[in-house]
Amino acid sequence: MLGIYFTGIRYIFSSFLQLKNNYIVPELIGIPFNFIVIVYIIISYKIDIIVLAVGIVLATVSQILVLIPSLRKKGYRYEFILNIKDKYIKNMLFIAIPVIIGASVDQINVLVDRTLASNIAIG
Repeated sequence: MLGIYFTGIRYIFSSFLQLKNNYIVPELIGIPFNFIVIVYIIISYKIDIIVLAVGIVLATVSQILVLIPSLRKKGYRYEFILNIKDKYIKNMLFIAIPVIIGASVDQINVLVDRTLASNIAIG
C-alpha cells in the first residue's frame, strides 16, 4: 500500500520533467529500480517473500531520489494549497458523487450476494 503513494509521486515528478523537455532522467530511473529489485529477488529467495515487498518499495523510493536533483534544477517547488471554493475542486467533487454512489451500491450488492449465498444449503 505504501508503494502506491511513491509511485504516484514518481509519476508527478516524471511528468513535470517531461513538461520541461527533460526526457533523459525520467527514462534513466528504471536502472536503479531494476537493480534493487533484482537484488531483493535474490535476497527474498533465501530469506522470505516479505523482503521482496520491502525491496519494491525501496526501489520506487530510489526512483524518486534520482529525480529530485533534476527537479530542483528545473525549478520545481511544492506548495500545498487547498482552496475548497476553487471551481475545479467543486467540479471534481460534483463529478465524483456518482462514482462514490456507484461504488457503494456495488459493495452493498456484493454483501447481499454473499449473505444470501452463505444461507443456501449445499446442492
